[in-house]
Amino acid sequence: MEQTALVKISGDLLENKKFFVWLKEKSEMFSIFILIGGGKQINEAFQRKRFPIKFVDGARVTENEEQKNLAEYILLKNQKKVQDICDKKKIYTEVVVPVIYVDKNLQHINGDDYAILATWLFDKVFVMTLENRVGTKNEKFRDYPIEIVGL
Repeated sequence: MEQTALVKISGDLLENKKFFVWLKEKSEMFSIFILIGGGKQINEAFQRKRFPIKFVDGARVTENEEQKNLAEYILLKNQKKVQDICDKKKIYTEVVVPVIYVDKNLQHINGDDYAILATWLFDKVFVMTLENRVGTKNEKFRDYPIEIVGL
């Protein structure tokens, strides 16, 4: 049975060519699932709507359905963008967004928390981030079998 890998990617890397070269190599070793982010894009959209931008323990706080729906819309847009690029490059993956529905209510899951949970579900977990965030991510995930990759 082929090994599985979750790759959490920062929204800042959505169109990074090095990421897709790296991903193509990994897709030859693993069945890949990409967890797409979008923090920067969500912040920009919240600013345009004059929504407050709040975080608790690194997780975004969405205070109402309008905020939740806007954040999900951006994540779904990012999902489509990355899935389209992967399809075009013949990188066989499934791109997922960090949301769940509980009793028909949209709930966001912090991507880093999702990656920690994924260590129980996948053979390998990678977190792709900007080079200047590698130290912070290494510290956050030091107790988990997660490989941080800076681009």
